[in-house]
Amino acid sequence: NNKDLYIKSKINSEKILTKFSRLGLRLIILRPSSIYGNGQNPNKIITKLVKKSSIKKKIYLYKSHRQVNLIHASDVANFISLVIKTKKKVKGIFNVGGTLYTYKDIGKTLKELFNCQIIEDRSIKNIKKNIQKLNISSNKSKLTFNWQSKIKLKKGLRSIKNNEII
Repeated sequence: NNKDLYIKSKINSEKILTKFSRLGLRLIILRPSSIYGNGQNPNKIITKLVKKSSIKKKIYLYKSHRQVNLIHASDVANFISLVIKTKKKVKGIFNVGGTLYTYKDIGKTLKELFNCQIIEDRSIKNIKKNIQKLNISSNKSKLTFNWQSKIKLKKGLRSIKNNEII
């Protein structure tokens, strides 16, 4: 959505930095997928779901067929550390993604972890039109740096509930 100010600012920043790269700046741009983890803004969806499932023991899922690529903040930090320490003469844009989950998958994991009740809005469950899929490919990151995300959803969600840094 090019009307989104946040996205516009990211695109413009990348364009400006890419110009400097052409002048000799060794530049690596990282594009992480949806980051989650301990310390995240309490208004973010994953944080809200963990809180509601662990405290209120009930969560509501709307558009549970929607998909999102989640990556734990620890995996992003490890990738950044790897990039900083590399001896390779690498530059370019690298996606940093984790695993693609539906909100239904996330709900099942929360139910398993916290024994909560999942209430799914069935009125839109079977709508297949306009399924939003927020996914990215991290193949370039894997091939260039021999990297892949390690934190599984269950461990990541538990760390939020337990206020742990992994």
